[in-house]
Amino acid sequence: MLHQLYDIYTSCLDFQKEIVPSLKEKASACTMALSHLYCGRVLQEYPIHGEFLIQESRDFEVLEQMWLKCAAKDRQVLATAAKLSSAGNDPLWWFDSCLQARPDSVPEWLSHFLPYHFVTGRVDEKVENLAIAVISKLLSSPSSTFSPSTQIIANCTLLASVMVGVRFDKKDIGRIDKSSALPQLAESLWVQFQKALWACDGGNFDRDSTGDGCRAWKLLGVICRMLELAPPSTHSFQLMRNLDAGKKFYSRVRPSEQRDPSVSWATLQNLLHFTFACCQSIPILF
Repeated sequence: MLHQLYDIYTSCLDFQKEIVPSLKEKASACTMALSHLYCGRVLQEYPIHGEFLIQESRDFEVLEQMWLKCAAKDRQVLATAAKLSSAGNDPLWWFDSCLQARPDSVPEWLSHFLPYHFVTGRVDEKVENLAIAVISKLLSSPSSTFSPSTQIIANCTLLASVMVGVRFDKKDIGRIDKSSALPQLAESLWVQFQKALWACDGGNFDRDSTGDGCRAWKLLGVICRMLELAPPSTHSFQLMRNLDAGKKFYSRVRPSEQRDPSVSWATLQNLLHFTFACCQSIPILF
């Protein structure tokens, strides 16, 4: 199927290997479909590495040539697939795009496929930052015109879970609709998030050989929102009461943010760490 999609894509090119203007939509659809199937194939074959697009050609180089020609709206998707293509390759054309300027379908797609990077070990700081940006974009505070679907919440919850070290079967990660598994995903995230956070008590990452603890700290900025949308069943009332208290406290220190943003962020990190640490003992009272 990958070969067939690539053949369809190349049929959209002229003799100069440029996309024919009248076939841009067809080429874009092929690019998205090929990226989707390619990521799935890499996950399916893991831990075996291979070249899946063209015989005697490196997938990375094929995807790079596609990236040079594709529409701007498809570039982050294709770059993410290419970064998954071969260990050790860090394309100069990889970029942490401004997701605010992208169609909603892009972060939604990324929320499904970014877990593949963490499972296969094809992850670095750029991928971590992109994953956090995707979660933040999709789960941003609700308004009169926006409320994330259960599917999006489930995708983000699974993505955060693999970031902090939760292990899933490959078939569960590859499942398109994870909505029915959201309660279990939320519980797994909560349990592992606490373990990862406590393993690096006080932000001490010297003992963090897996990187899970560092990622847990990076997720502090979005974890409250995630647990609001998908609270774990265990201790959920006490957890949400503590999180609500934490948010009230943070709202009181926000005026200092204008003077020194790092002070309020450090305060929020420490407060959230304390909130999670005491969640299984007693609620925070104001």
